[in-house]
Amino acid sequence: MRVYFTGLAAVIFLFSLIACSRSPEEKQARYLVSGRNFVAQKDYTRAILEFKNAIEAKPDAPDAYYEIGLAYLATGDWQQAAVNLKRATDLNPGHTGAQIKISQLMAASDDQALLEEARKRLEGVFQTSPDDVEAMTALAVTEWKLAKPEEAEKYLRRAFEKAPQNLDSSVALARLKAAQKQFDEAEKILKQAVGEPPSAGILVALGEFYFQRNRPSEAAEQFERALRADPKHAPALLDLAAMAVRAGDAAKAEQIYKRISELPDKQYRPIHAVYLFQSGKRDLAIAELRGLHQKTPEDRTVRDHLLAALIWSDRTPDAERLLSETVKKNPGDVDALLQRAGLYLTLRRYDEAENDLSKALPARPDSAETHYLFSKIREARGQILTQRQELDEALRLKPELLPARLELAELLIRTNSAKIALDVLDGTPAEQKKLAPVVIQRGWALFAMRKTDELEQALKGDLGRIDTPEVHVLSAALRLAQNRTAEARRLAQQALAENPEDLRALGILARSYTEERNLPEAVRQVAVYAGQRPKSAPLQQYLGSLLLASGDRVQARAAFSRSRAVDPAFLPARLGLVQIDVAEGKWNEAKTSLVQIVSEHGDNLMARLWLGDLEEKAGNASAAIEQYQRVIAGDQDNIMALNNLAFLLADSAGKPDEALKYAEKAVELAPSNPAVVNTLGWVLYQKGLYELAIKRLSEAVKLEGTARRNLHLGMAYLKHGDRNNARAALDMALKLSPPGAPEARQAKELMAVLN
Repeated sequence: MRVYFTGLAAVIFLFSLIACSRSPEEKQARYLVSGRNFVAQKDYTRAILEFKNAIEAKPDAPDAYYEIGLAYLATGDWQQAAVNLKRATDLNPGHTGAQIKISQLMAASDDQALLEEARKRLEGVFQTSPDDVEAMTALAVTEWKLAKPEEAEKYLRRAFEKAPQNLDSSVALARLKAAQKQFDEAEKILKQAVGEPPSAGILVALGEFYFQRNRPSEAAEQFERALRADPKHAPALLDLAAMAVRAGDAAKAEQIYKRISELPDKQYRPIHAVYLFQSGKRDLAIAELRGLHQKTPEDRTVRDHLLAALIWSDRTPDAERLLSETVKKNPGDVDALLQRAGLYLTLRRYDEAENDLSKALPARPDSAETHYLFSKIREARGQILTQRQELDEALRLKPELLPARLELAELLIRTNSAKIALDVLDGTPAEQKKLAPVVIQRGWALFAMRKTDELEQALKGDLGRIDTPEVHVLSAALRLAQNRTAEARRLAQQALAENPEDLRALGILARSYTEERNLPEAVRQVAVYAGQRPKSAPLQQYLGSLLLASGDRVQARAAFSRSRAVDPAFLPARLGLVQIDVAEGKWNEAKTSLVQIVSEHGDNLMARLWLGDLEEKAGNASAAIEQYQRVIAGDQDNIMALNNLAFLLADSAGKPDEALKYAEKAVELAPSNPAVVNTLGWVLYQKGLYELAIKRLSEAVKLEGTARRNLHLGMAYLKHGDRNNARAALDMALKLSPPGAPEARQAKELMAVLN
């Protein structure tokens, strides 16, 4: 049977045949042309998609990798730019453009190895293309960073002679001369580079030179000349606007920013509104941004500025509405999903945040930011293990994601893995290693590892050059560890003078008194700071915890209640109130609070751990087992959950085989914890392994001999047939047990059997 296509169907079929008949080279060429067109329009997102199609059509062609590398550069994604540019040079080592661009990226680093590799690559380009001005300029910058100014000037002079109006080479040469304090020579180079017809870019560079030399009228003259050469030259307009702002001429600045916002380049569309917002005209700014967003809903830059303006103006419902409308129109808008997830995180709506992230991840599995946001949810729920896994993955995908690195290091320090934290920090990209947060966090890792000598040296070096409250706190912690209490107290007070809500500093101040056995003064000092900041939920909560430790439950409850009144969702305060309820025997109230916390905050592990403990105390073994299992699912190294689960499985559920793996893991993590060692011994007893049980139970009694542990040891000796040791252990259990306690009753019954 013959089939005939007519009308639209025939046209579609014809086009499908044409598409299928194209060679990979033809397909790639078409995608490259389309991508370059999008680049010309500065629509880099679409350009990247077209270049990806070009790579898919012909994966071994270097030009596509080069083009997509340039597009990533334009978006500021240096990592992806470097990956693709390197791929282009791997496929074609003689690709001049790719070699120059990746060398420029390397030269932006302070890492000597990268700088040397950049020089090597550029020297290769220079040998094959000795007249390439861009290569000469890049090589000169590299030589300058390698502390070889003579070589740098040699290459810049050659580039300047070849193309005196080349913006990059002439500006680089002028800056080199300015760095050498040869300002007249720098000015001469820029004037010579202006050329005829004048170059707007060079005129702007000359104007900026004058501005830096405190010659504002001459600077303004050059910016105006640049605009006469090119009325739409954005850098000249931006510089003039900045000068107007500095001069306090708000009307002129606003007029110029309005002119910039009307330029063809869409990146400048919101700049007038941003200026209005920064000038305090927030409502006008938001109205203008809304209008821009309605006209160009696809413009991500406009949407981002509108979102930021709404959030900064405390108009969170409007911000949420903006993102929800965007997602409703385009459910696949990953950026909007991530932004809404971030917003939900700040609002502590963790389930909704996780829902958005779960939708975004399949579309962007290599997004480090997505995993970082997931880590924040895990942190809020107390899921330490999965929080660490998400941070690890975020760093694997994006090593320069500094918040993830710092938070992972802090988490590792807090969970007694300071050595790993130090390794994480030492793996920081070279260009970030000297940043204050990295240097400070490294100091905390050294402190946790008790490397006091190394920390002292750091405080005299890189750390000592950072004058922040955080460094004062670190110094205070070190002095306290060295028993230099007075110094520690002074440094802590100095940090608190700069930041009265610094809980770490407040904790050191309090410990400086508690270590002198002066708890009342510690409480008084903390109460002073809490009284100065009645609206600080963390400060009130910390005061409550100290009061609770001192035994003053009435005042502790009042402090926790104040904290919760300031921030009803602040979990530490809510958990503090639960602690007091438990201490006062109000188990039902405590359980109700914990159930509510778990229902509101998903798997908050601390709440589940306490809930398990309450269920255990109430005799609800199966419910307690379920809670402990949920805790371990989120944190497989939680010693208390492992220990309690093992004991209940062996003692109440009759599952000693299953209990053994949890008990062994707990002992592996805490080999000197008597409760943990006792549990392992009890599990072995329940399995009938009495000799092994005696060994572990004896260790537990030596570590801390309680009535229950002696009872367990006596029972194991009795089963093993060692009546003398059984009698001795049971006798000790009787001596340690209050009359009428369960341990006393059991010990008496067993002694009767022995007698």
